[in-house]
Amino acid sequence: MGALRRVCIPDPDFAAGRVSSIYYDTPDWQLLGEKRNSDYLKTKVRLRWYESLGEDSAPENGSFLEVKLRVGCTRRKVRVASPFSAQQLRRKNLSHPDLVQVLGLLAVEGLPYEGRLRPAFVVSYCRHRFFERSSGARISIDSNITAPRVNPQMLGSTQPCRLPETIVEIKGADDALPVGLRHLLALRIRRASFSKYYQCYGRLTATQF
Repeated sequence: MGALRRVCIPDPDFAAGRVSSIYYDTPDWQLLGEKRNSDYLKTKVRLRWYESLGEDSAPENGSFLEVKLRVGCTRRKVRVASPFSAQQLRRKNLSHPDLVQVLGLLAVEGLPYEGRLRPAFVVSYCRHRFFERSSGARISIDSNITAPRVNPQMLGSTQPCRLPETIVEIKGADDALPVGLRHLLALRIRRASFSKYYQCYGRLTATQF
């Protein structure tokens, strides 16, 4: 993190915080299967909220239903405000019917998911955001990735899990690594697609991918 701070500035709106999401899937794990099989169509549905890590971090208010759709190379993201606060979602049992009924909000966007999906488990991690000084590229670092709670109706009794990886995501004008960040290559960072939901499922169920 210190190496990044020398060439980057913290995001003025959301420099650091904890991001938590309830991921949804069908009882037979259809959405997870789309990822596993590298299907042409991939869908991700989650209920996300943000919390501060310290006095200098201003979290977003409330929570949001998010749907990420990918058809081939075409991507679409839908985001709808939900009625739940972060405090409510921290405490609510994942098998509570409210967490299914809230999916009805997506019908306005033409996404009729209510009745088909169930909360699966929570994925939570610490996120730090920066801007690279010379290129203006946005950098986010996700660490301490955990799955602290599961829906027993989906996975049964299981222990929480933690992923060992730290994820660095860079969004810029092109795919090239900004010059100011090329020192990161010495840290044995490798470029790869990474799904926290998919990897946490593997840890929770001892499934080898």
